[in-house]
Amino acid sequence: MGKLPRRENMEALSVNQREVWLCPFPFSDLSGEKVRPVLILSNHHYNATSEDVIVCALTSHTIPKPYALIVDKSDCESGTLFDPSSSRVDTLFKLKKTLLKKAICTLKPKTFNTVMQFLINIFE
Repeated sequence: MGKLPRRENMEALSVNQREVWLCPFPFSDLSGEKVRPVLILSNHHYNATSEDVIVCALTSHTIPKPYALIVDKSDCESGTLFDPSSSRVDTLFKLKKTLLKKAICTLKPKTFNTVMQFLINIFE
């Protein structure tokens, strides 16, 4: 995928917990970026009142890891994931909503709750 233009009007952008969005990810050496999916973890109140969202990375590298739940199109309530993906709750970050490019799916509540439990397990 090529580089997408930055979205400037964050107020017109409705972002909801459980949604998977595409956004630019920098290469580890900061030499460029690639568009990748992220899962919105932050709740409705935070998303409605902040310029940012809190997300975890999704990766197509589905090697089992202690803090990564593998999700696929059967885990989507709406939209679709084209490839099985690993939700990396050990890779969290805050992201400006203006960087979000396109919503691709919404995870089912049961799947999302399992992802959140993986996150909680990191801190317990």
